[in-house]
Amino acid sequence: MADTTTSLGELTFTRIFDAPRALVFECMIDPNHLTHFWGPVGTSAPLDRFVIDARPGGRFDTVIVNDADRSEYPNRGVFVEVVAPERLVWHEPDLDMTTTSTFTDLGDGRTEVRIHQSNVPEMFRSGEAQAGFQSSLDRFEAYLATLDNTVIASIDGIVITRIFDAPRELVFDAWITPASFAAWFGGPDTEIPLDSCEIDARPGGTWKATMVLPDAHTIDWHGTFVEVIAPERLVLTMADRPGDEFEPLTVTFHDQDGKTRMEFHQAGGHMDAEGYRHAGEGWMIFFDTMTSLLASTTDT
Repeated sequence: MADTTTSLGELTFTRIFDAPRALVFECMIDPNHLTHFWGPVGTSAPLDRFVIDARPGGRFDTVIVNDADRSEYPNRGVFVEVVAPERLVWHEPDLDMTTTSTFTDLGDGRTEVRIHQSNVPEMFRSGEAQAGFQSSLDRFEAYLATLDNTVIASIDGIVITRIFDAPRELVFDAWITPASFAAWFGGPDTEIPLDSCEIDARPGGTWKATMVLPDAHTIDWHGTFVEVIAPERLVLTMADRPGDEFEPLTVTFHDQDGKTRMEFHQAGGHMDAEGYRHAGEGWMIFFDTMTSLLASTTDT
């Protein structure tokens, strides 16, 4: 979805991306992402020309290169607001133009981005210039669809995007079928005894699984399903000790030409950013094991 509104000296672009908000926000402040889509079709943005210090007063400097004649268009900006993962504001003093981007979580793995530019020079308000800006958002949308093995971890929790070479029905079932869940949850160095794994995949249903660590210690995981929309979306809680606060998990499954893009979000608030970083690394090991499980399933 795309929308553009124009008024005297102002432009507003609205786009809905099929990706979680934390990931969309991170892409807008990380040069390693920005280099893949910053600028309209027919241009490039060299990674070594970015200077981004995402804090109020920090720099937002880029250079866009015309692929045809190699002419360069530098942009120099200063961050005014950085409220992750909700809002970015930067000002370009050479143009006296301000850009405000707001990121709205639509609750289903999608993110609405509203980009409002004020005091826009006339040359950027032309139909051709607006079409060029829209093409950069097209590039962003295409780039998001390619992301795999990405982890965003902060005090707000964890966002992981994975692409599995399997239909989403199989990926979804790997979460709710005890034999499959026990095979991947915990990774290759732990064991989930099948008789310890119970899954009642319906709203209000519960799940539990005992993880046996290499040193023989055990962790008793458990939780409750909040939403079950096969094969599109799961919302469930998890904890590892009675009485602990539950961490909500939201998992969405998107068909991508026969493959599945899975977006995993563990809401935060119970650990610091370092704790969530380690937890994210653990989930990545789990999902590596899921990749192997799904490969063996589709090969049979």
